[in-house]
Amino acid sequence: MKRSRIVRRILSLTCVLALLVVMPGYATDIEQLEKDVDDMANRIEQTTSAYQEAAQRVQELEDGITKNEARAKELQEQLPAQRARAAASVKEMYIFQQSSNSLLSIILNSDNFEDFLTTMGYLDAIHQHNVTEITNLIKTVSELDKTKASLVVQHDEAIQKQEEAQAALDEARNVRAELQARAVSVALTEKGDREAAIAVAQKALEASNNDATFTTASGNTAAVEVPAAADVSTEPLLNNVTSSESGDWAARIESYLKGSPLEGYGQTFADAAAKYGVDPRLSPAIATVESGKGSICFRDHNAWGWGNSDYADWETAIYEQVEGLATGYDGTLTLEGAERYCPPNYQEWYSSVASEMDGI
Repeated sequence: MKRSRIVRRILSLTCVLALLVVMPGYATDIEQLEKDVDDMANRIEQTTSAYQEAAQRVQELEDGITKNEARAKELQEQLPAQRARAAASVKEMYIFQQSSNSLLSIILNSDNFEDFLTTMGYLDAIHQHNVTEITNLIKTVSELDKTKASLVVQHDEAIQKQEEAQAALDEARNVRAELQARAVSVALTEKGDREAAIAVAQKALEASNNDATFTTASGNTAAVEVPAAADVSTEPLLNNVTSSESGDWAARIESYLKGSPLEGYGQTFADAAAKYGVDPRLSPAIATVESGKGSICFRDHNAWGWGNSDYADWETAIYEQVEGLATGYDGTLTLEGAERYCPPNYQEWYSSVASEMDGI
Protein backbone atom coordinates (compact mmCIF):
# COMPACT_ATOMS: atom_id res chain seq x y z
CA MET A 1 0.00 0.00 0.00
CA LYS A 2 1.07 3.62 -0.65
CA ARG A 3 1.51 4.51 3.01
CA SER A 4 3.74 1.48 3.55
CA ARG A 5 6.06 2.56 0.74
CA ILE A 6 6.32 6.04 2.25
CA VAL A 7 7.11 4.56 5.68
CA ARG A 8 9.83 2.38 4.15
CA ARG A 9 11.41 5.39 2.48
CA ILE A 10 11.34 7.33 5.74
CA LEU A 11 12.92 4.42 7.60
CA SER A 12 15.60 4.10 4.94
CA LEU A 13 16.45 7.80 5.14
CA THR A 14 16.46 7.60 8.95
CA CYS A 15 19.00 4.76 8.90
CA VAL A 16 21.25 6.64 6.47
CA LEU A 17 21.10 9.79 8.61
CA ALA A 18 21.85 7.73 11.70
CA LEU A 19 24.95 6.34 10.03
CA LEU A 20 26.08 9.81 9.03
CA VAL A 21 25.66 11.02 12.62
CA VAL A 22 27.25 8.02 14.31
CA MET A 23 29.92 7.30 11.68
CA PRO A 24 30.74 10.40 9.60
CA GLY A 25 31.95 9.11 6.24
CA TYR A 26 31.99 5.65 7.83
CA ALA A 27 34.46 4.91 10.59
CA THR A 28 38.03 4.37 9.54
CA ASP A 29 38.89 2.40 12.63
CA ILE A 30 38.20 -1.34 12.60
CA GLU A 31 37.42 -1.45 16.34
CA GLN A 32 34.76 1.25 15.89
CA LEU A 33 33.30 -0.62 12.94
CA GLU A 34 33.15 -3.82 14.95
CA LYS A 35 31.40 -1.92 17.74
CA ASP A 36 28.94 -0.53 15.21
CA VAL A 37 28.28 -4.05 13.93
CA ASP A 38 27.60 -5.19 17.49
CA ASP A 39 25.30 -2.22 18.07
CA MET A 40 23.44 -3.02 14.88
CA ALA A 41 23.11 -6.65 16.01
CA ASN A 42 21.40 -5.34 19.16
CA ARG A 43 19.16 -3.20 17.00
CA ILE A 44 18.26 -6.24 14.91
CA GLU A 45 17.35 -8.09 18.09
CA GLN A 46 15.10 -5.18 19.13
CA THR A 47 13.45 -4.83 15.73
CA THR A 48 12.94 -8.58 15.53
CA SER A 49 11.15 -8.44 18.87
CA ALA A 50 9.02 -5.52 17.64
CA TYR A 51 8.16 -7.41 14.47
CA GLN A 52 7.19 -10.52 16.41
CA GLU A 53 4.95 -8.46 18.69
CA ALA A 54 3.31 -6.79 15.68
CA ALA A 55 2.80 -10.14 13.95
CA GLN A 56 1.27 -11.56 17.14
CA ARG A 57 -1.12 -8.59 17.32
CA VAL A 58 -2.15 -9.14 13.70
CA GLN A 59 -2.80 -12.80 14.43
CA GLU A 60 -4.91 -11.94 17.47
CA LEU A 61 -6.99 -9.47 15.45
CA GLU A 62 -7.41 -11.95 12.63
CA ASP A 63 -8.62 -14.52 15.15
CA GLY A 64 -11.08 -11.91 16.45
CA ILE A 65 -12.26 -11.15 12.92
CA THR A 66 -12.82 -14.86 12.30
CA LYS A 67 -14.97 -15.07 15.43
CA ASN A 68 -16.85 -11.92 14.46
CA GLU A 69 -17.50 -13.30 10.99
CA ALA A 70 -19.07 -16.38 12.59
CA ARG A 71 -21.20 -14.15 14.82
CA ALA A 72 -22.14 -11.99 11.81
CA LYS A 73 -23.24 -15.10 9.93
CA GLU A 74 -25.34 -16.16 12.90
CA LEU A 75 -26.97 -12.74 13.13
CA GLN A 76 -27.53 -12.68 9.39
CA GLU A 77 -29.38 -15.97 9.63
CA GLN A 78 -31.53 -14.65 12.50
CA LEU A 79 -32.33 -11.39 10.75
CA PRO A 80 -35.21 -12.53 8.42
CA ALA A 81 -37.21 -14.08 11.28
CA GLN A 82 -36.50 -11.08 13.50
CA ARG A 83 -37.68 -8.73 10.75
CA ALA A 84 -40.87 -10.76 10.32
CA ARG A 85 -41.62 -10.63 14.04
CA ALA A 86 -40.90 -6.95 14.19
CA ALA A 87 -43.09 -6.30 11.15
CA ALA A 88 -45.99 -8.20 12.72
CA SER A 89 -45.55 -6.24 15.94
CA VAL A 90 -45.56 -2.94 14.09
CA LYS A 91 -48.72 -3.97 12.27
CA GLU A 92 -50.52 -4.97 15.46
CA MET A 93 -49.53 -1.74 17.18
CA TYR A 94 -50.65 0.30 14.21
CA ILE A 95 -54.04 -1.43 14.02
CA PHE A 96 -54.63 -0.98 17.72
CA GLN A 97 -53.62 2.66 17.68
CA GLN A 98 -55.89 3.34 14.65
CA SER A 99 -58.99 1.84 16.34
CA SER A 100 -60.67 4.93 17.80
CA ASN A 101 -63.15 2.94 19.92
CA SER A 102 -60.81 0.16 21.01
CA LEU A 103 -60.54 1.36 24.63
CA LEU A 104 -64.33 2.03 24.77
CA SER A 105 -65.04 -1.45 23.40
CA ILE A 106 -62.86 -2.98 26.06
CA ILE A 107 -64.74 -1.13 28.79
CA LEU A 108 -68.15 -2.01 27.40
CA ASN A 109 -67.26 -5.65 26.87
CA SER A 110 -65.84 -6.09 30.33
CA ASP A 111 -68.24 -7.73 32.80
CA ASN A 112 -66.57 -6.05 35.71
CA PHE A 113 -63.60 -3.88 36.63
CA GLU A 114 -61.44 -6.90 37.33
CA ASP A 115 -62.03 -8.20 33.80
CA PHE A 116 -61.14 -4.76 32.49
CA LEU A 117 -57.83 -4.73 34.38
CA THR A 118 -57.02 -8.25 33.18
CA THR A 119 -57.73 -7.26 29.57
CA MET A 120 -55.65 -4.10 29.86
CA GLY A 121 -52.77 -6.10 31.38
CA TYR A 122 -52.96 -8.54 28.50
CA LEU A 123 -52.92 -5.70 25.96
CA ASP A 124 -50.01 -4.06 27.75
CA ALA A 125 -48.08 -7.34 27.61
CA ILE A 126 -48.76 -7.58 23.88
CA HIS A 127 -47.62 -3.99 23.46
CA GLN A 128 -44.42 -4.61 25.40
CA HIS A 129 -43.81 -7.76 23.37
CA ASN A 130 -44.20 -5.76 20.16
CA VAL A 131 -41.88 -3.04 21.41
CA THR A 132 -39.33 -5.68 22.45
CA GLU A 133 -39.45 -7.33 19.01
CA ILE A 134 -38.90 -4.01 17.28
CA THR A 135 -36.07 -3.13 19.70
CA ASN A 136 -34.48 -6.52 19.13
CA LEU A 137 -34.53 -5.93 15.39
CA ILE A 138 -32.78 -2.60 15.82
CA LYS A 139 -30.20 -4.16 18.16
CA THR A 140 -29.63 -7.08 15.81
CA VAL A 141 -29.04 -4.83 12.81
CA SER A 142 -26.77 -2.54 14.88
CA GLU A 143 -24.76 -5.45 16.27
CA LEU A 144 -24.44 -6.92 12.79
CA ASP A 145 -23.03 -3.64 11.45
CA LYS A 146 -20.65 -3.22 14.38
CA THR A 147 -19.59 -6.86 14.22
CA LYS A 148 -18.68 -6.54 10.56
CA ALA A 149 -16.60 -3.36 11.13
CA SER A 150 -15.35 -3.57 14.74
CA LEU A 151 -11.83 -4.94 14.06
CA VAL A 152 -11.29 -3.85 10.49
CA VAL A 153 -9.60 -0.55 11.39
CA GLN A 154 -7.51 -2.17 14.14
CA HIS A 155 -6.52 -4.94 11.76
CA ASP A 156 -5.39 -2.45 9.09
CA GLU A 157 -3.36 -0.53 11.68
CA ALA A 158 -1.78 -3.74 12.93
CA ILE A 159 -0.87 -4.75 9.38
CA GLN A 160 0.71 -1.31 8.91
CA LYS A 161 2.75 -1.69 12.10
CA GLN A 162 3.83 -5.15 11.03
CA GLU A 163 5.00 -3.79 7.69
CA GLU A 164 6.85 -0.95 9.42
CA ALA A 165 8.51 -3.39 11.82
CA GLN A 166 9.49 -5.62 8.89
CA ALA A 167 10.91 -2.61 7.05
CA ALA A 168 12.94 -1.57 10.12
CA LEU A 169 14.22 -5.13 10.54
CA ASP A 170 15.20 -5.33 6.86
CA GLU A 171 16.97 -1.97 7.07
CA ALA A 172 18.89 -3.02 10.19
CA ARG A 173 19.96 -6.24 8.50
CA ASN A 174 21.09 -4.37 5.41
CA VAL A 175 23.04 -1.81 7.45
CA ARG A 176 24.73 -4.59 9.45
CA ALA A 177 25.71 -6.33 6.21
CA GLU A 178 27.16 -3.06 4.90
CA LEU A 179 29.03 -2.49 8.16
CA GLN A 180 30.42 -6.02 8.11
CA ALA A 181 31.59 -5.58 4.54
CA ARG A 182 33.14 -2.24 5.46
CA ALA A 183 34.85 -3.79 8.49
CA VAL A 184 36.36 -6.49 6.29
CA SER A 185 37.56 -3.84 3.83
CA VAL A 186 39.10 -1.71 6.58
CA ALA A 187 40.69 -4.77 8.17
CA LEU A 188 42.28 -5.68 4.86
CA THR A 189 43.52 -2.11 4.42
CA GLU A 190 45.00 -2.05 7.93
CA LYS A 191 46.55 -5.44 7.35
CA GLY A 192 48.16 -4.06 4.20
CA ASP A 193 49.45 -1.03 6.10
CA ARG A 194 50.92 -3.24 8.81
CA GLU A 195 52.59 -5.44 6.24
CA ALA A 196 53.98 -2.31 4.57
CA ALA A 197 55.40 -1.09 7.90
CA ILE A 198 57.04 -4.43 8.56
CA ALA A 199 58.39 -4.40 5.02
CA VAL A 200 60.05 -1.04 5.78
CA ALA A 201 61.69 -2.58 8.87
CA GLN A 202 62.76 -5.62 6.86
CA LYS A 203 64.28 -3.41 4.18
CA ALA A 204 66.20 -1.47 6.84
CA LEU A 205 67.60 -4.72 8.24
CA GLU A 206 68.64 -5.94 4.82
CA ALA A 207 70.31 -2.62 4.01
CA SER A 208 72.26 -2.67 7.30
CA ASN A 209 73.23 -6.33 7.25
CA ASN A 210 70.74 -7.06 10.07
CA ASP A 211 72.14 -4.30 12.27
CA ALA A 212 69.53 -1.53 11.84
CA THR A 213 68.51 0.63 14.81
CA PHE A 214 66.04 3.42 15.46
CA THR A 215 65.35 6.03 18.14
CA THR A 216 62.50 5.14 20.51
CA ALA A 217 59.94 7.42 22.15
CA SER A 218 62.12 7.60 25.26
CA GLY A 219 65.17 8.68 23.21
CA ASN A 220 66.97 5.36 23.50
CA THR A 221 68.35 3.41 20.57
CA ALA A 222 66.69 0.08 19.83
CA ALA A 223 67.43 -2.64 17.34
CA VAL A 224 64.95 -3.02 14.49
CA GLU A 225 63.09 -6.33 14.70
CA VAL A 226 60.71 -8.08 12.35
CA PRO A 227 58.06 -10.52 13.58
CA ALA A 228 57.93 -14.01 12.15
CA ALA A 229 54.39 -13.30 10.88
CA ALA A 230 53.21 -9.97 9.46
CA ASP A 231 49.84 -10.30 11.20
CA VAL A 232 50.61 -10.77 14.91
CA SER A 233 47.57 -12.10 16.76
CA THR A 234 46.29 -10.24 19.80
CA GLU A 235 44.80 -11.84 22.86
CA PRO A 236 43.27 -9.08 24.99
CA LEU A 237 41.80 -10.06 28.32
CA LEU A 238 38.29 -9.16 29.36
CA ASN A 239 38.00 -6.42 31.94
CA ASN A 240 38.12 -7.47 35.59
CA VAL A 241 38.90 -11.15 35.17
CA THR A 242 40.25 -12.90 38.24
CA SER A 243 43.94 -13.44 38.94
CA SER A 244 43.50 -17.18 38.41
CA GLU A 245 42.06 -16.54 34.94
CA SER A 246 45.06 -14.39 34.01
CA GLY A 247 47.51 -16.80 35.61
CA ASP A 248 48.72 -18.34 32.34
CA TRP A 249 49.68 -14.91 31.07
CA ALA A 250 51.47 -14.15 34.32
CA ALA A 251 53.67 -17.21 33.86
CA ARG A 252 54.40 -16.44 30.21
CA ILE A 253 55.27 -12.81 30.93
CA GLU A 254 57.39 -13.77 33.93
CA SER A 255 59.37 -16.16 31.76
CA TYR A 256 59.81 -13.41 29.16
CA LEU A 257 61.08 -10.92 31.78
CA LYS A 258 63.49 -13.32 33.47
CA GLY A 259 66.89 -11.76 34.21
CA SER A 260 65.67 -8.17 33.74
CA PRO A 261 64.85 -5.41 36.26
CA LEU A 262 61.16 -6.25 35.66
CA GLU A 263 61.57 -9.89 36.69
CA GLY A 264 59.01 -10.78 39.35
CA TYR A 265 56.30 -8.53 37.91
CA GLY A 266 54.73 -10.97 35.47
CA GLN A 267 51.63 -11.28 37.67
CA THR A 268 51.41 -7.49 37.97
CA PHE A 269 51.42 -7.08 34.20
CA ALA A 270 48.78 -9.81 33.83
CA ASP A 271 46.57 -8.38 36.57
CA ALA A 272 46.78 -4.85 35.16
CA ALA A 273 45.91 -6.14 31.68
CA ALA A 274 42.95 -8.03 33.15
CA LYS A 275 41.75 -4.98 35.05
CA TYR A 276 41.81 -2.65 32.05
CA GLY A 277 41.11 -5.08 29.21
CA VAL A 278 44.51 -4.74 27.50
CA ASP A 279 46.50 -7.25 25.47
CA PRO A 280 48.75 -8.60 28.28
CA ARG A 281 51.80 -8.73 26.00
CA LEU A 282 51.67 -5.11 24.90
CA SER A 283 53.13 -3.33 27.92
CA PRO A 284 56.01 -5.82 28.46
CA ALA A 285 56.84 -5.67 24.73
CA ILE A 286 56.94 -1.86 24.75
CA ALA A 287 59.13 -1.93 27.85
CA THR A 288 61.56 -4.17 25.99
CA VAL A 289 61.75 -1.94 22.90
CA GLU A 290 61.90 1.32 24.87
CA SER A 291 64.25 0.41 27.70
CA GLY A 292 65.53 -3.16 27.39
CA LYS A 293 62.91 -4.42 29.92
CA GLY A 294 63.67 -1.59 32.33
CA SER A 295 67.46 -1.69 32.00
CA ILE A 296 67.81 1.83 30.58
CA CYS A 297 65.05 4.08 31.93
CA PHE A 298 65.14 7.82 31.17
CA ARG A 299 62.91 8.37 34.24
CA ASP A 300 62.64 6.46 37.52
CA HIS A 301 60.74 3.21 36.96
CA ASN A 302 59.60 4.49 33.56
CA ALA A 303 60.44 1.66 31.15
CA TRP A 304 58.06 2.75 28.39
CA GLY A 305 59.00 6.33 27.45
CA TRP A 306 55.63 7.17 29.00
CA GLY A 307 55.50 10.96 29.10
CA ASN A 308 58.03 12.53 31.46
CA SER A 309 56.86 10.72 34.58
CA ASP A 310 58.87 9.29 37.45
CA TYR A 311 57.35 6.48 39.51
CA ALA A 312 58.02 5.36 43.05
CA ASP A 313 57.95 1.66 42.18
CA TRP A 314 57.39 -0.77 39.32
CA GLU A 315 53.87 -1.79 40.35
CA THR A 316 52.57 1.79 40.29
CA ALA A 317 54.28 2.40 36.96
CA ILE A 318 52.91 -0.79 35.37
CA TYR A 319 49.30 -0.10 36.37
CA GLU A 320 49.41 3.51 35.15
CA GLN A 321 51.02 2.60 31.83
CA VAL A 322 48.60 -0.28 31.15
CA GLU A 323 45.64 1.96 32.01
CA GLY A 324 46.98 4.51 29.54
CA LEU A 325 47.21 1.84 26.84
CA ALA A 326 43.55 1.01 27.48
CA THR A 327 42.27 4.58 27.34
CA GLY A 328 44.53 5.96 24.62
CA TYR A 329 45.52 3.01 22.43
CA ASP A 330 42.52 0.65 22.45
CA GLY A 331 44.48 -1.82 24.57
CA THR A 332 46.30 -3.44 21.66
CA LEU A 333 48.98 -2.80 19.03
CA THR A 334 47.83 -0.83 15.99
CA LEU A 335 49.73 1.07 13.33
CA GLU A 336 47.79 4.21 14.19
CA GLY A 337 48.82 3.83 17.83
CA ALA A 338 52.45 3.29 16.82
CA GLU A 339 52.39 6.52 14.82
CA ARG A 340 51.23 8.43 17.89
CA TYR A 341 53.56 6.61 20.31
CA CYS A 342 56.78 7.00 18.30
CA PRO A 343 56.09 9.40 15.40
CA PRO A 344 59.55 9.68 13.80
CA ASN A 345 60.09 5.92 13.50
CA TYR A 346 56.63 4.45 13.95
CA GLN A 347 57.02 1.73 11.31
CA GLU A 348 60.19 0.33 12.89
CA TRP A 349 58.62 0.77 16.35
CA TYR A 350 55.48 -1.11 15.28
CA SER A 351 57.48 -3.94 13.71
CA SER A 352 59.76 -4.29 16.75
CA VAL A 353 56.92 -4.25 19.33
CA ALA A 354 55.01 -6.78 17.20
CA SER A 355 58.07 -9.00 17.13
CA GLU A 356 58.43 -8.85 20.93
CA MET A 357 54.72 -9.57 21.43
CA ASP A 358 55.03 -12.56 19.13
CA GLY A 359 57.73 -13.95 21.40
CA ILE A 360 55.77 -13.80 24.67
